[in-house]
Amino acid sequence: MTRFITQILLLCATLSAAVATHAEDADVSYEKAVQSYEAGEYEESFIHLKNALQADPNLLAARLLLAQIYFNEGDLASAEEESREALLLGADMN
Repeated sequence: MTRFITQILLLCATLSAAVATHAEDADVSYEKAVQSYEAGEYEESFIHLKNALQADPNLLAARLLLAQIYFNEGDLASAEEESREALLLGADMN
């Protein structure tokens, strides 16, 4: 029984580490996206945002910046879709 509990605890620790790694990956990708966006490198920013959202689909800031990129490119349908997702994640309507 003790061995079973030890295995469960090890599994929980491994899963926690994996989740933390994905969150870090998402944050790093998002920061790269912001830097690219500010430098006017919108395609590169788009790629970093997609990577961030793949690591963490609930990353609100990434959804908002992606919506802005779509809007700037004239892809209003995609901008609206990302904005809708952001609202569902708790974005302020303003």
